[in-house]
Amino acid sequence: MSKRPDLKSDLIFVTPEMAREWLKRNKNNRKLKIHKVAKLRDDLRHGRFRTTHEGLAFNCNGDLKDGQHRLTAIAEEGIGAWMMVTTGLPDEAVIAINRGSIRSVQDNGTMAGYDVNKQDIAVAYVAMSAPAGIAHSACTSEFEVLEFIEKHRTAIEAVRVAPKKRLSVAAVMAAFMRAFPHCPNTAWQRCLHLFMNGVDESFDASKERAIIVFRDYCLTSKSNGYGYAASIDLYRRCQRAIKAFMNAEELKLIKPCEQDLFPLTTKGELI
Repeated sequence: MSKRPDLKSDLIFVTPEMAREWLKRNKNNRKLKIHKVAKLRDDLRHGRFRTTHEGLAFNCNGDLKDGQHRLTAIAEEGIGAWMMVTTGLPDEAVIAINRGSIRSVQDNGTMAGYDVNKQDIAVAYVAMSAPAGIAHSACTSEFEVLEFIEKHRTAIEAVRVAPKKRLSVAAVMAAFMRAFPHCPNTAWQRCLHLFMNGVDESFDASKERAIIVFRDYCLTSKSNGYGYAASIDLYRRCQRAIKAFMNAEELKLIKPCEQDLFPLTTKGELI
């Protein structure tokens, strides 16, 4: 039987002052990831930080070996949090920290009881950020994404379509998702149906052409939403196409809209 490690763990409320002091013991640690700190700060600010079995770890000399991102977030944000604090960690055990399989947002969401899939998350990231002219940020908190999906579940589920190459990409589905509460449901459903399936027997070219023009663009475009700039461009073109469809505009070319056509309220809720 191996020797019992002399580790001690306790649940402690870590204040900003404590965090700043403990960060002075941060020696020979990995490079701080600013986007990771930003995520944690955002969670602290909005009350989304969760206490788990993971927390802080100090070695036998009192040097910080795990938790620098959590402590930096607490120190910079000025908000304390409950955390498990372990002392007496042998230096040779450090190589075993954070070596497990990293869970995806979908993994964490499903384990936490959320009904989400990979496409929901991709759509949410674009719907949250593209209107502001930015692509999915590494600083976006997983909690924020999952909360967005829950808040707009009806619209998210409405764009759960069967995958079709070059059509069901996140940028396009995000535009349809944002448009959902702004449009008459029947017209919205018709618009999505034509985009995904093409013209049918009841197709009215004088009123419904815009979405087909955009569909053809998606099928022939070389970028098709891959990459940050292309994703934002495709999102804006799709918004313009949906708006034109709803207004029965007969467009021959779908250009990106210059402003968000289907906005969120100041509280982040769809109108």
